[in-house]
Amino acid sequence: MLPIKILALDDQPFYINGMLTYLQQWTLVGKATGCTNYDELLHQLKEDEPDIVFMELNLRTCRHDSFSILRYISNRYKNVLVAVLSRYNTPE
Repeated sequence: MLPIKILALDDQPFYINGMLTYLQQWTLVGKATGCTNYDELLHQLKEDEPDIVFMELNLRTCRHDSFSILRYISNRYKNVLVAVLSRYNTPE
């Protein structure tokens, strides 16, 4: 299982680059790739077969919402773990 392959999905390239820079420092990470839209995600899932997907909850510029993407990954890639992250902030 080691090293692990990680795929990060966020519609903001700035956050993808930061996450990948951080993850690539870890010795247990063999490959860390990022994507900013649904089509890139489908391609990377098929090509890399990641162990873990980190995805932003609030994807404003993607054709599909986060929950449909999560359902797709869960149904098609049963062995892939998904961690949902968010910068979403709601003042209360």
